[in-house]
This record gives sequence, C-alpha cells and structure tokens, in this order.
Amino acid sequence: MYTQGMQFPRLSPYRTRLVPALTKLVLPVLTALLLAGVPQLSHAQDPGAPKKNIQEAMAGDGTISSPYRDFQEGRAQAALKNGKMLVFFQTDSCGYSKAFREMTAPDPEVARALDDLVIVMLDVEWAKDKFTARQHEVQATPTFVLYDEKGPLHQWRGWGKDLFLQNLRGALNGETLVLDRMKNFETAPTAVDGLLLGNFYASTGKFDQSLTAFRKAEELDPSLDLRSDRFDTAAAGFSNQQVSLEELMSTAEAITSRKPSAAEALNIASVVARASEKTDTPGAAAPFVATAFEKSESTTEPALLSIRKRLAPYHALYVDKDEQAALDLQAATLAANWKEDPEELNQLAWWCVIHRVHLDKAKAWAQQAIAGLSENEKKRERANARDTLAEIHLLQGNKDLAIAEWQQAMKDHPRLKAYRDKLVELGVKFDDENAKMGGK
Repeated sequence: MYTQGMQFPRLSPYRTRLVPALTKLVLPVLTALLLAGVPQLSHAQDPGAPKKNIQEAMAGDGTISSPYRDFQEGRAQAALKNGKMLVFFQTDSCGYSKAFREMTAPDPEVARALDDLVIVMLDVEWAKDKFTARQHEVQATPTFVLYDEKGPLHQWRGWGKDLFLQNLRGALNGETLVLDRMKNFETAPTAVDGLLLGNFYASTGKFDQSLTAFRKAEELDPSLDLRSDRFDTAAAGFSNQQVSLEELMSTAEAITSRKPSAAEALNIASVVARASEKTDTPGAAAPFVATAFEKSESTTEPALLSIRKRLAPYHALYVDKDEQAALDLQAATLAANWKEDPEELNQLAWWCVIHRVHLDKAKAWAQQAIAGLSENEKKRERANARDTLAEIHLLQGNKDLAIAEWQQAMKDHPRLKAYRDKLVELGVKFDDENAKMGGK
C-alpha cells in the first residue's frame, strides 16, 4: 500500500513484496495496427522528435492534452478534485503509445470519458517513472492505472478505443479497489469482475491467471465473447513460459471455429507458427496456416500479403510437404547476398535445424558462417554459429562433434550459460574453474 508523504510507492499496491524488474513485451496482434492505416508506428525512437527538458516535462494541467508528469503531483491534484486519477504509462518511442495519444485519446467519446479525471503521463524510460512502473508491475506500454482517493481501482493495457472504454467504464461503475475485487472474485464472482481481472492480470504479467478470469467471466455471462482476449493473453503467456503450446492452440481453435476473417486467420497462424517453432513440434501450426492461406487466397492487402510471404515456407513444408520449395522460399526472405553473409547463412542453417530438414546443407552453411566470423569483434556471432553446427551434429548422431563445437562456443562467448547447460545435458563434467566459464 502507499504511505502518505512518500515521493512514490516503495511497494506494489497489489502485493506486499517488491516486484520484478520491468520487462517489455511485444503484443502479439500486429495486424490491427497495419490494417488501421498506421504502418509507420514502431518502437523505434523518432530521431527528429524534439527533446524535452525537465521543466517542460513537469508542466501540465492534468488533462489528456496536457497531463501532469509526476505521480505525486497527480495524486495531490486529484485529491482537490474528485479523487479520480488515471496514470498513463508510456514511452515516446512506443508505437502503441503513440497510437493511443494520436488516435484514441482525441476521439470525442474517449475525451468525454476522461473529462472528470486527473491525467498523469509517465515515461517508463525515465529513471523515476520506470521505478513507479515497477511498483505497478507494468509489463508493456501503454498501460493505464485508475485511482481514486483510496487506491488503485483497475489496471489494463492496450491502445484501442473499445478496449480502453470497456475497462475505464467498468472500473468507474463499481469503484472497487483491485485488492477487494480479487477477494470478491474468490467468494462471489461476477462476469464484470472476471472481465476486469482478466485485463488486470494480463497487464501485470500473470497470463495464466488472466486466462482463468476470462474463462470464468464467459461462464458467468455466456453473451460475452472473450475468445480474442484469451488468444492474445495465451500468446503473451506462451512467450513468458506460463502457457503451453496446447493451451495457445486451444484458444486459437476457439477463434477459427467462428469463421475468422483473412486478417484474423493470418494473425493466428503467424502467432501459433512462431510459437510451435520454439517447441519439439514445429509443424503443430499446420492446420492454422492452411486455413489462413485459404481465407486470404484472394487478398490484395499489402499487410496481409506480407504475412503470407513470411508464412509461405511453413505452408510449403507442412501443408504442401515440399521441403525444397520450403527452403527456397525461406532463402528468399533473406538478404540478396545471403550466400556471402555469415550471419544470414547461420540464420538459414538454424531454420533447417528447427524444422529438421536439409541438415547436410545446413551443416555446410554453418561451417561457412563460422569461417566468415573469425574476427575478434564477431566472437558472439561465431559462438552462435557454432551452436547451430553443434545442434546439427547432435541431430545427425555425432555427439562428440557436438560437444567439441559447444566447447568452442563457450570459449567464444564464456558468459552465455546456455552452452554450458547443453554440455552438462550431454554428460560433460565441469570443475570449479571450468564452471566459471558458464557465467550467469
């Protein structure tokens, strides 16, 4: 809880211990941004953006067009008004934050909803604001936290109008503190609380709990359709090792069962394919990719055509069962000079490792990559290529050769623990001196 007089909270308002460091997550659904006509949005900092000094940053009147830039100032001003404060965690370099500022916030309906709130905008790339974001367990930008005079009522992430208004209105209607909502949901759950908690847990990185809350909300109110919410949450949860591939695929199947649009089908296929490639079943996404290609066969949308191009090697390999065509399509996604570029060669070799195809060619490419990365400044890249070659040796039954490559990789990049872990799995023993090579 917050202590009166402190500059900013020392403990999370949602728990009684310090929270992990802020991490950035990439939201899984990118298609919506492209289709909305804002392909220029990205997380890259605009080099032409004006730099703000501290005095300018602290100026403001608490409106969405001129928000306060200090958490405690916002609390003080909200206390003089009606106690309601909305904290907007963002960065100037975040495309999704920019989308909210330039597309969602100016909407008349959103503007009216914000009229009675004191607005505080914090940049999580600033040291003090980053600390405040950690206390609120912020995982991605933009994230919003709604306060009244008693404490936080709700927290959610995302930039779209409908999502924003749904969460804001839901929290204002009940005026229930987050901690009280959690307790109430255990004893007397409601669909509204389930919906709000699903978004809250997703915003704080607890994706497994978010899925549970969303499912309970749908159970309590069958008219709710949270399939897309569950899919996005499962995708983020898979990336954070909280959700299995099977669970992610289950949420994807729930969407494809309702005859998705070409954009939805391609987005689902792209997310599930990337996830499956990180498991021992890289072909698990084949049904979703097949559906996506059928749905988008006649599309002329540049954004959708781009996704189809990225998925084409996967489709060729697991739907058409044509390994050579798949390899040719994957090579076509690389730079034109990939045959002379060691890092591109290693990238293609690694694709072959993931999908267990063309291993002899992959071995030659990995060896060529290692030879081309002999400069001292390329040691990490060379270690990465050695890792690829070691995996190929292991897949081909050459354990000793794999061990030799991982040992060389450790010498090139001694602080990367993954190489040592691979060797330990293969039965290599380390004394104290060698163990230090693994680093942290």
